[in-house]
Amino acid sequence: MRKTVGTVVLAMSLLVGCGAPTTGTGTSSETLKVGMECDYAPHNWTTTAAKATDSSYPVNGSDALCDGYDVMVAQRLAEEMGKELVIYKITWDGLIPSLQSQQIDAVIAGMSPTAERQEVIDFTDSYYDDNSNQFMVVNKNSAFANATTLADFAGAKISAQLGTLQVNYIEQITDVQAVAPMDSYTTLMQAAKAGTIDGYIAEEVVAREQAAADDSLVVVELVNNENGFTVSEDETTVSIGIKKGNDALMQELNAALATISQEDREAMMNQAAEMAGE
Repeated sequence: MRKTVGTVVLAMSLLVGCGAPTTGTGTSSETLKVGMECDYAPHNWTTTAAKATDSSYPVNGSDALCDGYDVMVAQRLAEEMGKELVIYKITWDGLIPSLQSQQIDAVIAGMSPTAERQEVIDFTDSYYDDNSNQFMVVNKNSAFANATTLADFAGAKISAQLGTLQVNYIEQITDVQAVAPMDSYTTLMQAAKAGTIDGYIAEEVVAREQAAADDSLVVVELVNNENGFTVSEDETTVSIGIKKGNDALMQELNAALATISQEDREAMMNQAAEMAGE
């Protein structure tokens, strides 16, 4: 939903140091190896044993746990497919390279099936659709805290997470002072709090969670294609990414996804949002 392929051709050649797992041989009949950031609540986030919930799941090769909507979906899919789930915590820029090299089988990480991305990987049917609006997150004391339209951010210093769709949206702001994309939402939150930037762009559900987690931040609610950003349909859908040409896995995943009703998906996202806000 937030994500774009960016410079994917370059990224595919930069596996070393990207946070990708160093072992694994691709799809097996016994495991489903899934990559995600574990840093994108309420889709996925890292937690500890002390804060573990029924949906928390171990991160391969570490003592950490990952939780969130994507984790819940991954567990449902693995169970339906009769496979053992293995979760790898991978930086965003490392997800597609890890998929291409068959170190993971699937990316379940809030990824949108944009036309650009479909040139290099395949996508399943969607597993989350909510047509999220793109919000602006700002310091509550910012001159832009009372903005009501995208036009109100003229002249603002705006950033977004590196390698995401939100980076492309920055150029839609009149007279914007585009700040270099940052590596994570944690970094963006700190920059907004410190006044290094005037704000950053995040999809609605993520923006609300971050503002709820830090009372020095507020969201400016914008409506896509109205008083906010111009957003295409393929940017508001979330699907599972898999290596190109893996038709057998595609069929398995789509069949498993079909067993998860829309009501169940909404319930899981609501549960994830509540847990992330605690």
